[in-house]
Amino acid sequence: PPELREALPPSQAADAPVFKPTRRAGGLSPEAAEIERHLGVGR
Repeated sequence: PPELREALPPSQAADAPVFKPTRRAGGLSPEAAEIERHLGVGR
């Protein structure tokens, strides 16, 4: 969520709830990685 990404450092914003299901299911899926790239939440 934009408000989280503004309030948190990138490493924490990347772990915002919207991304947790994908990471829990065995790491970042290609789709989630693509979303993170578009959102600018890279490592």
